[in-house]
Amino acid sequence: MLVVKNEARSAYTRVMVPIDFTIHSIAALTFATQLAPAADFVLFHAYPRASELELMREDIPDEASKRFDEQQHEQALANMEGFCQRTGAPLRRTTFLVVPGKPKNLVASKAAALNADLVVLGKHGHSVLGDFFLGGVTRHALAKAACDVAVVPAYFHL
Repeated sequence: MLVVKNEARSAYTRVMVPIDFTIHSIAALTFATQLAPAADFVLFHAYPRASELELMREDIPDEASKRFDEQQHEQALANMEGFCQRTGAPLRRTTFLVVPGKPKNLVASKAAALNADLVVLGKHGHSVLGDFFLGGVTRHALAKAACDVAVVPAYFHL
């Protein structure tokens, strides 16, 4: 599904693909690179801060929390290159953006800050009911993004 929010003036030039390291992200990135082969790509990943995780509600020293956040960040960056290789995304035109926070609160604002003209999201529906209702990240992106938004099912293959 492609939701067009702006009149097309040219091909997509900057495409943001939120990545959660699932098959859904692979489908989204594959679709994005086939839809806009000449575009610059931004792979975006948001991870929960240690302070936001339920397991971390006890008194954890600030230093341990900071190390956890740094490890999350480094692991996400390392995983992004593998995603590019699996999908054929052009590494020379791909930027990695990894930030702490909740994805549903960040996708639209990061897309705007990056001047993205398209956001491509993988759809996570696992059932008929799941196919009917969109997830929180997708709903927020569709409602709040100023650019076009594509939602791609996990079984996407061209």
